[in-house]
Amino acid sequence: MSRLLPLAAFNNLVIGIALIINHQFALGLAGAIGLSLGACLGFVLLTWLTAEGMERMDNPDMPQSFRGMPATLVYLGILALALLGFTSSFSFV
Repeated sequence: MSRLLPLAAFNNLVIGIALIINHQFALGLAGAIGLSLGACLGFVLLTWLTAEGMERMDNPDMPQSFRGMPATLVYLGILALALLGFTSSFSFV
């Protein structure tokens, strides 16, 4: 059950983003198809990255107090910052 939580979270995220963008912009058929394909590819990429990260967190060298939720939050935070770098509306300075 706990392995399905990231999948469900990203699924809701993709559907929410698609609904928000559809509400804010009037898209034609080509734009709707492009948005659907892009959201699908983004969903697949994020699901794969999350599954790989969760699998690699089972490392026995990780300190006992850092295992579980703390490591998951740090990993997802770093992943979110990496994805935030693709947007042009954010700067560190």
